[in-house]
Amino acid sequence: MQEYISDYFNDDVAFSSKYNGPKFDAHVHLGSIDGIHNLIKFREEFNIKKSVGIIWGNDYDKLETNFPDKFV
Repeated sequence: MQEYISDYFNDDVAFSSKYNGPKFDAHVHLGSIDGIHNLIKFREEFNIKKSVGIIWGNDYDKLETNFPDKFV
């Protein structure tokens, strides 16, 4: 029998984070600098203070200049 995550997920239940303090994202793929603004909004919503960013291409300097202290 094949099981799916939807078999265990109840749409009527509201989930909330038990920990509301600052968070550290240990693994995020940063495809390009163009989509980074959406990621920053998401980070702020969930109180993520720093992230280890995996960067493709040569956008590291732009990322560091435009978003200091957000990524390591």
